[in-house]
Amino acid sequence: IATSFGNDRFVLIIQPKAVLPITLKSFTAAKQNTGVLLNWESISEKNVLHFEVQRSSNSEAFSTIGKINAAGNSANTYSYVDKAPQNGINYYRLNTIDENGSNQLSGIKFVSFNVEDSDILNIYPNPVKDNLNVKWSFAITDDKMVSVLNLNGKKVMIFNNIKTNTISRNVGDLQKGVYILELSNQKSKQVIARKKFIKQ
Repeated sequence: IATSFGNDRFVLIIQPKAVLPITLKSFTAAKQNTGVLLNWESISEKNVLHFEVQRSSNSEAFSTIGKINAAGNSANTYSYVDKAPQNGINYYRLNTIDENGSNQLSGIKFVSFNVEDSDILNIYPNPVKDNLNVKWSFAITDDKMVSVLNLNGKKVMIFNNIKTNTISRNVGDLQKGVYILELSNQKSKQVIARKKFIKQ
């Protein structure tokens, strides 16, 4: 809509609000044996051409690993299997492409592979007497939980609602021995990485 005022002193242009090509109801990523199953469900779609499934190892630089054609202008469900995920953290997102070439990005989901004795966890000092420092080399997307387990799998210490990628905690009350430090997602309880340390 274009409207002029006075002697064409200025023109007011009102453009209609852009309509998003898709409204997602859900988008999930789940580990399945040696692959990752991605499921998503739309509430509505408008002129959607296809979906690009994108993956990253650092949550910043994404590459397209697959493409799924859209089913039509309605609510639909889709799935895709990543048959060759990388060791460590795999981040996933959807890039929706409409018929005009415009795109819309989804939120990011992640799945971790080879969590045992993971290189993404740095524990120091190890062995430790009092203060244990833990750092992990990936981007924080949700609150994390750090647990200390004995070799029987019992959790003997739990640290909740961690928002950074490094913590320092006193473990001086632990008995001497070998323990397992476990990093997991606070909300989903998905285990991201584990690593052993020695308490002196």
